[in-house]
Amino acid sequence: MMNTNKGIYFLASACMAATGFAQEEEGDWKVIIGAGVFIEPITPGLSETEADPLPYINIQYKNRFFIGKHGIGGYVYKMPDEGHDEGFGVGLAVGMADGRKEDDYSSFLKGMGDIDEGLEANLFFSGEVGFAEYEWSFSKGLDSKGHDGLHSELSISVGAPVMKNLFLEVGPFIHWSDSNYMQSFYGVTDVQASLSQFDEYTPGSGIDRVGLEMIGRTRLTDRWLLMGMVEYNSLLGDAKDSPLSEDNSYVSFGLAIGYEF
Repeated sequence: MMNTNKGIYFLASACMAATGFAQEEEGDWKVIIGAGVFIEPITPGLSETEADPLPYINIQYKNRFFIGKHGIGGYVYKMPDEGHDEGFGVGLAVGMADGRKEDDYSSFLKGMGDIDEGLEANLFFSGEVGFAEYEWSFSKGLDSKGHDGLHSELSISVGAPVMKNLFLEVGPFIHWSDSNYMQSFYGVTDVQASLSQFDEYTPGSGIDRVGLEMIGRTRLTDRWLLMGMVEYNSLLGDAKDSPLSEDNSYVSFGLAIGYEF
């Protein structure tokens, strides 16, 4: 099973950003149906990768309630668009939490067990400062069989048209995790140590990775969108030092097509 959360995040980000890449339409509803493929490590630090198809539906109602990027939720506060050069919003949602299956990389993960996918509660702040967009998200696992930790990501991006029908968006991000999240994905308990090839390892909370993301999108027609993504990640701190981290830096790729109603 692939770590699909980032792939879904990419599809949602690219699709929703692309709604502004065409003439504006009036109406309470905005709907995009998309499908794509995302290639990335099973979990950060592992050399084994998978490519899975990612069907996706993104829905917005009155620009306040949504099914999409962060799951199912809505904005508890959103600055009105009219009369403001800079936007700002605070949102809450319930989405999917990443997992990992031992069988996906049994030659390396034997004895480590599974990290189940589950649900996450998401709080996020997003807005604009000049030409840049930013988002700061906090996610808490809700399933004790999953990671049940807290992690946060801060990203900043700048986008601009580079050709008549090609828009590029690029920017850095930084990811922080608490000790529960770190233990789930980078740690080795005494039981796991007795069953696997690894020594016991207990990571602490901290910044576990930083990276750079670039998303490109183009209009094939008035309704059809084509989107691609390249993301570079570099592990830091206890994540980098983990015996489970084979590759301290890696690149993920995504490609998707969407239809806007």
